[in-house]
Amino acid sequence: MHPAEGQCDQPIVRVSPVLRRAGQRAVRLTGLAVAAPCAAVLVLAAMLHPDSRGYDTHTQLGLPPCGFVQRTGLPCPTCGMTTAFSHLMRGRPLKALRTQPFGAVLGVATILAAAAGFWQAVSGRNVLGRLRPRPWWFWLLGAGVMVGWAAKIAIGLATGELPIH
Repeated sequence: MHPAEGQCDQPIVRVSPVLRRAGQRAVRLTGLAVAAPCAAVLVLAAMLHPDSRGYDTHTQLGLPPCGFVQRTGLPCPTCGMTTAFSHLMRGRPLKALRTQPFGAVLGVATILAAAAGFWQAVSGRNVLGRLRPRPWWFWLLGAGVMVGWAAKIAIGLATGELPIH
């Protein structure tokens, strides 16, 4: 028969049950490898108390205060990320968005990644398989950080919270 008549030129490939089980284990382990660190970040964010200033929540982890804020009176590009995650984990998405817009977006992405990873680990379905890193993701990430930073500064200037003295 001609391929146009319903046949294809591709041979039928049969996968042995041993290889199928090994592939299933790899899929489950990949899901766990994504879910575990995401869940750890979210649990840590839930344990922290969001700083009322909208930045420096990370100092509760023993990290130093932001040197950029101390020198310039303005937040750095990542100022408020930890605070936004902490607000998000307390069920305050609007407060997270106001604190650091891109931090709120990353927080939601982390929640979704943890859920997808756990689902993959439990079900064995390759949920994350289509999410291979692409070069444009890094540009998108960088743009998100810059837009979030600009929004944080604009909000701070509009409300009189910036510059910090």
